[in-house]
Amino acid sequence: MILRHILIAALVTPVSPALADLDIEFIEGAPKDRIVISNSGPCKLHAPTLTIDLTSATAGLIFDVAEAGDGQEVFQPLAVIEGAYHLDTIPELPDGATALTLQFRSLPAWQQVTMTIDMDDTDSTRGITVSPQELRGATVSIQHGARVYNAHFDDHARARVLIPGC
Repeated sequence: MILRHILIAALVTPVSPALADLDIEFIEGAPKDRIVISNSGPCKLHAPTLTIDLTSATAGLIFDVAEAGDGQEVFQPLAVIEGAYHLDTIPELPDGATALTLQFRSLPAWQQVTMTIDMDDTDSTRGITVSPQELRGATVSIQHGARVYNAHFDDHARARVLIPGC
């Protein structure tokens, strides 16, 4: 009798589809800032394209990757320090760029890519330091298959993109 009730409950309980939650976090550091991209869901992402676009942030943010240019004092080129094998290529990023696009081969469940780079604020006097609130509103877009999913960075310099189904 108990087994019958368990079986009936299992048949009528709605099942939530699995999600590929992609978490992006910016971590201010000196002399290198870090960006951590984590697949924190149970689904493997096949060949996604991720774009971080700073143009809608609350501050005038840029990537400072070369000595000459719009950046402030210290610069750091893009370097992938963990998970480079998940990327198709490591992009050449021009100094002063406001967007970074990464093409992945795949990003398996529970895996991450960590990179270092320098991000500067061109709107304030403390340009070499970017507070989490200054990143608020910047967008993250993931193209996965034919669909595009978007999210915005919050006051803690984090964004979560929910990708339904796997």
